[in-house]
Amino acid sequence: MSTTIPVLEGQFGNVTYYMATMKAGEVINTLKIPKEIEGWDDISLEDQYQREINYNRVVQHIAPYLVNNQNRFFSSLVVAIYKGEKPEFTALSDLIPLDDKNIRPYKAPARRIGFLTFDGSNTLIPLDGQHRLAALRAAITGKDHKQNDIPNTIFRSRQELSEEDVSVIFVEFESEQARSIFNAINRYAKPTTKAVNLITSDTDICAMIAREDIAKLIKNSRIINWKSSTIQDSKHFFITLTTIYDAVRYICTHTTDIDNALPPSTDELPDSATQHVYRESCISVFKTLFDKVDVFKDCIEDSSETGDEVRIGLRRDEGNLLMKPMAQLILIQAYVRVLYSSQKNQEDILKKINAIDWSKTNPLWENVIMEPDQSTIKSGKSVIAFATRFVAFLLGDKLSSDESAKLENDYKDLFPSNQRSSKSLPKR
Repeated sequence: MSTTIPVLEGQFGNVTYYMATMKAGEVINTLKIPKEIEGWDDISLEDQYQREINYNRVVQHIAPYLVNNQNRFFSSLVVAIYKGEKPEFTALSDLIPLDDKNIRPYKAPARRIGFLTFDGSNTLIPLDGQHRLAALRAAITGKDHKQNDIPNTIFRSRQELSEEDVSVIFVEFESEQARSIFNAINRYAKPTTKAVNLITSDTDICAMIAREDIAKLIKNSRIINWKSSTIQDSKHFFITLTTIYDAVRYICTHTTDIDNALPPSTDELPDSATQHVYRESCISVFKTLFDKVDVFKDCIEDSSETGDEVRIGLRRDEGNLLMKPMAQLILIQAYVRVLYSSQKNQEDILKKINAIDWSKTNPLWENVIMEPDQSTIKSGKSVIAFATRFVAFLLGDKLSSDESAKLENDYKDLFPSNQRSSKSLPKR
């Protein structure tokens, strides 16, 4: 059965392409994921350039975005016209008389606007957009790639999405050319950075709190590094946006349960009551620390250029760890852990924070935050996780005998085996 759709013809390099829109329902019924095509596994290795689909990402992230976000949008699917007869392009200029002087100005554009007719023998496969195609299917049908029902706890399908328009770019399939197009799209497409995602996201409550609430506690945003997750010693910044975000996420995750809670979704906003709790908790933690932790207070007090010398001096000259993003995150998490789980007096915790020697050269941080030579800060999630427990211990975290023993064993394991017997947790 033939199908005709309106298109706009284009030429880029040696590639002729056609831009169009299709209803989402038509897209999921017409386009085939390459792996689904009979005989695809038997084609030559050089033609099997398509990535494996990450169905967990499809179900957990992309599909929920489509069903929950009213401002949903994604870029065009690049679709190869695979096998079958070459579709016929009919230009608008061939269908209507253009001799009338009133129509003559449209003669040149009318040669590129027209209709593409498929005779029904073609197979259409995405060169770029497999994950989006799979997500559309899941969002509309409510079924995964194995045709199992997707639990409503993840998202509820929306069949009405099938009537929405999806942008499609058609290209003829020639093995070498298709492979080249796929390679160019994926090689030169640069994913957005974490910082950009935090600034633009409107479905991640933690990103919204970080930029809308916490960033505003710092009067001048010039001392927030929006672009990177690190701060060089010579820079004027106080904190990074990604540090604020990671701390906000920790606070929101542990507001009700310090050990077993799940982090908030990044693709769907919670109900308004939960949002309010999250915002209030985060603002309270950050405002307290910004106002009461001496180093933080000194850095924020003058956020203009005249205060840059203080920030640079604390980081570069004094080697204060609380001027480094990772140590800031560790401290905030440790403070939240002690405040929420041990129910310690807030003033007592703050007093201990200010009493600690946060300099890089303090032996306290050897192998915990600093490498053995104490010139380099360690990195990694496991480092942050242990250091958070360690600092929480210093701040008075209430531990059972088993928890205390585990912390001490984990601490000893940070050192070479011939040193472990002489190591023990520092006195609080």
